[in-house]
Formats: sequence, structure tokens, C-alpha cells
Amino acid sequence: GLWSLTVVAQPASAPDPRYALCPPDTAIPPPPVYDSRKGAPGFVAGTVQGRADEVRVPEVGRSVLIGGVELVRDRQAVAADLLTYRRDRRIAEAEGHVRYWDPSIFWSGRHALVEFDSDRARLVGGAYRIPGRRAHGKARTVTHNSRKDETRLTELDYTTCESEVPEWR
Repeated sequence: GLWSLTVVAQPASAPDPRYALCPPDTAIPPPPVYDSRKGAPGFVAGTVQGRADEVRVPEVGRSVLIGGVELVRDRQAVAADLLTYRRDRRIAEAEGHVRYWDPSIFWSGRHALVEFDSDRARLVGGAYRIPGRRAHGKARTVTHNSRKDETRLTELDYTTCESEVPEWR
């Protein structure tokens, strides 16, 4: 059958003692990071910073970033092969090898829509990991709301086991 799950994450400030026998989770790559002190003059928190191998501007307010794309806003980050950014709405649509980082979830897959102003992301066709909780799996869609620290996953599998085929299956 089809499954749906809503997760309300808690900060991973301290390791959960229930996982004391498990090795540390090293499967989450470090996110791209930008130092706000090195931003452009007038830089303020909440500013979206990024880089790419190539940038095209097909129309005012819309940029297409190609190759090695990274966008960072505070503690949210997205990396992709191809990304279209709408500056007026602060929305990024990413395709290709996409990765999304947030303090309560890491996701990798093929398509993402990130709404920076509303702190929401919709991620399609990929794998997720919940930092500090060892939980991970694959999901058809992941809808994440950073502001509420709430994540909804559809058609998913879930495990805390590291092997591809957990022992309990």
C-alpha cells in the first residue's frame, strides 16, 4: 500500500542515548556554507547567496544557474546541476543531482522547489536522512516546512539500519 508520514523533528543538539551502539551518521555531506561577514556591503541575515559555473539571465528577475550550483540562505542550502531562481519571489527550482540541507533534514534526489521566504521545500524522487536521529529512507515526495520544523513524506520507506537491506526485513 501507499504510506504517508509526518515527522516533527527535534534539534539534534545532543546525541540520543537510544542510539549509543550505532556508529555516527557520516552519510550526510557537509552543506555549502557562506560567511555572512564576507557578504556584499549591506548584507543582512536572510540574504540568498550562491555560486555556479555559469549564470544566464533570460529575463529580468529570473536567473538560470548551470553546473556546480549552490544557494545558501542562513541554515538552508540547495545544490544542483541546474537551478532556476526567481529573485522577486525568492523561489529556486532545482534539477539534476539535487541536494537540500536544513537543520532537521537532508535530502538528495532529482527535483526540488525551495521557497526561501516561506521556509518551505517540496522535493521529488529521492532519499532523505534525519540528522542526529539515524532515520533515513526513500520517498516519492518530501514536503518540508522549516518554520514549523515539520516534514511530510509520501510513499516512503524508513529505517535506522545502515545496510541497504536491513536485518529485520
